[in-house]
Amino acid sequence: MAGARPTVLITGAAAGMGRAHCRCLIAEGWDVVAVDRDQAGLAALAEEVGEDRLATVVGDVRQPALATAAVEVALERFGRLDGLVNNAGYGLQRSLLDSSAEDFLDQLAVHVEAALAFSLAAEPYLRRARGAIVNVSSEWALAGPCTWPQPPAAAYCAGKAGVLGLTRALARQLAPEVRVNAIAPGGARTETTLSHYDGETLARKIAGVPAQRWAEPAEYSLFVRYLLSPAARLVTGQVLSPNGGEVIAGG
Repeated sequence: MAGARPTVLITGAAAGMGRAHCRCLIAEGWDVVAVDRDQAGLAALAEEVGEDRLATVVGDVRQPALATAAVEVALERFGRLDGLVNNAGYGLQRSLLDSSAEDFLDQLAVHVEAALAFSLAAEPYLRRARGAIVNVSSEWALAGPCTWPQPPAAAYCAGKAGVLGLTRALARQLAPEVRVNAIAPGGARTETTLSHYDGETLARKIAGVPAQRWAEPAEYSLFVRYLLSPAARLVTGQVLSPNGGEVIAGG
């Protein structure tokens, strides 16, 4: 028997923006299936939010069987699936000339192929619920690394741009029952992102953002919450890019 609360599956959920999305949606009345390869991070999240509203699945999203397994956990634990947030990913820092074909293929695997696998596994149940998918891209898919210092991230830009193309294709194919949108966020003050820069470099980088700040991860969760909600019932195939004006900063 289906539960009374809506259920969302979130990949890359153990830290950073994924963890923030879990917290936000649980606070908004959702049950959450959190997927990540970081078992300790998922355990810490479960301890924080409570296991009555959260189910965890450990695995690498590049393994196609994980998508089916995670959807099965959602159905077994909560009896339904109303939303999917394809958040898992990582930014490979390597210059174009130093990047191999394997680098590009891996970025496509973790960002595009994984999102496709989870979307296809979830599709029958999302149709039944008239649910929604939110794919997490990046402002770099729109403008490349756009503030100083421009990191060497050609493969990452390509992977995140692929997410936008997949979003539009899925939105057309799954309409009208399932809405599919993307967010392309700017800088976020996650543990991983902040670890890439020393204090001086980070300050100079943020100085190039018109808003003069990077967002806290929870600020981006508000956009995910909106796109999953009935308030966005006429929104599909769209990309929301909250980035503080970084894409127009010009260096």
